[in-house]
Amino acid sequence: MKEFIEANKDLLSQIAHNYNVNASIHPEDHIFQFLVTNPVFPSKKEAIDYYFQDGRKSAETLLDLITSFYPPIDTPIKLLEFASGYGCVTRHLLNLQTNLRITTCDIHEEAITFIENALNTSSILSHPEPEQVKLASSTYDIVFCLSFFSHMPDTTWFRWLQTLYNAVSPEGLLIFTTHGYQSKKYFSFPDLNKQGYWFLPSSEQLDLDVHQYGQTIVSPSYVCDKIKLLPYNPVIKKYTEGFWWEHQDLWVIKKEIK
Repeated sequence: MKEFIEANKDLLSQIAHNYNVNASIHPEDHIFQFLVTNPVFPSKKEAIDYYFQDGRKSAETLLDLITSFYPPIDTPIKLLEFASGYGCVTRHLLNLQTNLRITTCDIHEEAITFIENALNTSSILSHPEPEQVKLASSTYDIVFCLSFFSHMPDTTWFRWLQTLYNAVSPEGLLIFTTHGYQSKKYFSFPDLNKQGYWFLPSSEQLDLDVHQYGQTIVSPSYVCDKIKLLPYNPVIKKYTEGFWWEHQDLWVIKKEIK
């Protein structure tokens, strides 16, 4: 992949310039790798363009949600982008919004270094055990995790929800997506168990343990049952089935303090 990036650096620069974002791509960027090796794209140019286009669309969607559910404030909004990878969305957030103070967090040490050096953005190293992640309590106005809970097994699913919710400041938001009923078509329509949960130990991220990071589908009732266990007063401000990429469910949870 390093050779591919070097061979296509002019094309990368040109396309990134069209979106007014940093053109740097890390060779281990699994999203970029998946797209440029995907036969669905007629050309490498279209695959690269989709990488930037989809990152921008996700950033714009998040900003629309923030505008809808978080009141305007004079000081910068403290945003934690969790499971940020190598900055597919981050680079667009930095470009589109000046009133955000962004911190990213990811399990890959190289991704953390890349975001800090290439995108000049503060970053935190994650951990396989949710309780071991060094996230300060009640710190972030908004915690955003795109397509993270769609990979977590039942053993850590609620623990991650609890950890990320704990990092949200009072009256702040936890915004996340899940594989729901609309996602079943991509996995041969599996049956969920009585709790509304299904897990496949398989992943495109080959460096991660598939029993800790696989493919997860959950029903709305599964998610609601977990939300009920959270402290304070978690309020579901928005739930939309198939909202993200026309199949992942969107959840917006407000941390209301009684």
